[in-house]
Amino acid sequence: MSVQELSHLHRRYVDLSQRFRAAWVYHQFLHSLARVNGDESTPSPFTGRFQDLYAQLKECSQSLTPAEAASLKGRFDDIGAEVAELIGALLAEDSKVEPQTLRHFFQKFRNYDEKILAQLVRFYLFACAEPDWHADRRDKVDFLISRLGEEMRRTDRGPGAGTQQMNEILASLWGLTGEPEPSLDRVEGLCRALDEIRGEANRADNLDDLTSTEALRNYREFKHSLGLTFFHPRVLDAVLETNFAFRDTVRRLYRQEERRIAADYQRIFDLEREVPVDVQLDQELSIFRQQVERFERQLQQDEMRLDDLTELRRRARSLIPRLAPAEQPGGEEGGTRDDDVSTAEVTARAVMEAMDDADRAAQGGGGPPPEIAEAYAHLVQALGDTTLGSPPRSIVLTPDIYPYHLEAREVVAFRRVHEGLGDEQVEEERFLLVGAALRVALQEQAEALREVLDGTGDGGGHRRRAHALVALGDDFLRRYENRQQRALLADRADDARQLALLRTRLMKDYAELWLLVHDELRRVDPS
Repeated sequence: MSVQELSHLHRRYVDLSQRFRAAWVYHQFLHSLARVNGDESTPSPFTGRFQDLYAQLKECSQSLTPAEAASLKGRFDDIGAEVAELIGALLAEDSKVEPQTLRHFFQKFRNYDEKILAQLVRFYLFACAEPDWHADRRDKVDFLISRLGEEMRRTDRGPGAGTQQMNEILASLWGLTGEPEPSLDRVEGLCRALDEIRGEANRADNLDDLTSTEALRNYREFKHSLGLTFFHPRVLDAVLETNFAFRDTVRRLYRQEERRIAADYQRIFDLEREVPVDVQLDQELSIFRQQVERFERQLQQDEMRLDDLTELRRRARSLIPRLAPAEQPGGEEGGTRDDDVSTAEVTARAVMEAMDDADRAAQGGGGPPPEIAEAYAHLVQALGDTTLGSPPRSIVLTPDIYPYHLEAREVVAFRRVHEGLGDEQVEEERFLLVGAALRVALQEQAEALREVLDGTGDGGGHRRRAHALVALGDDFLRRYENRQQRALLADRADDARQLALLRTRLMKDYAELWLLVHDELRRVDPS
């Protein structure tokens, strides 16, 4: 056998090994997907066939010598046919995997390195002839290559190393298509078109710009129209840059909208409790609640879909005007004239105004008192790092927030402080947020004072700060009670209950530090 024939058999063996490896990786992905979905009862029908093929390929690798090469051609034909049949069977299984299922899997499990992602893309290239590249498979390959590009960017390999390796991977993918090199004019024309699309994404000032122009939909259709030219290294590199530009733009614009969206649906839920609804409105509210739950799950799993976000905003905008109570100016029909106000209402209003004045005087400007400024800053920073679309009840149980022992109402207060509400509303919410920071400071100071009393800590300024916090806690307890009474007078029973709960929480931490201060005083002066 000539050297040329032996070299051809070596290339044949390498090609079969690559196809086998790509099929095996895809098979492992299917197995992992079934395990995630709880379907492990039925064993894979492909495992035995893979084991048999692996044994044959290993045996052939040991026979690639001039003496035995003549007998390998027929064996390679048989192995090739079996690998092709196996890939075809796996491709049939792939038809059951929707693009969103594949995206969800890799967004949930982020420990797949670039080698696995590249093998999955190679599987599709080995499996699909040009007519088989329907929309779903193109979307799945597009997602996998984008994830591959993200992994290459994320991994620290030194200056330029990731880019060089990515270029090598892109070149290898193009080689698998078997397509002739397109003309330079065509490649440059496609790259210019992608540059324009990328510029359109970067110029978007709000989410409506992306949805009204259908920029994402048009971009997806453009990628589908490329055929296998999609895999040309220069074109695919431009596609990746454009994918990242759209992703970054959506994230940037969503961050601008996130607080407003969360505020809108929180307002709807508040109004729903106060306004009588009919059957049709109740059905729409039920659909809206389902959309909010899906929206919050997507936020937690980092798989936000622009279509879902747009639909949620549209529905919120249509519901708020129907739930908000109508304005009824005084003196008109349905209004209230001053001479119709009862003596009890006048007295209640006067009491509430007096309470407002006293509370504003005690607040002294609205910011946190200097004794708890540091605790307030830490608390606000921690809450600022949370996902604002997540339910407050979930936020208080997250690892970063749980140590602060917050109530869900205090998470709502943080969000409302940052919504741009009126001065009076912001003052009300900021009071609750400052009260939460005071509890944090009381807890920290109690722990520090315990160490001083046990002899394991340095007294330093802890005693003075403990006394100052006790005095501040006493003041805030009165102010909580003040606000609770004001809520009752205004017939806001839910607010009164929340304030009573928060006052009780503050009382517990205040009492703990007060007892420690009292114990410390007794040690200094036993009389």
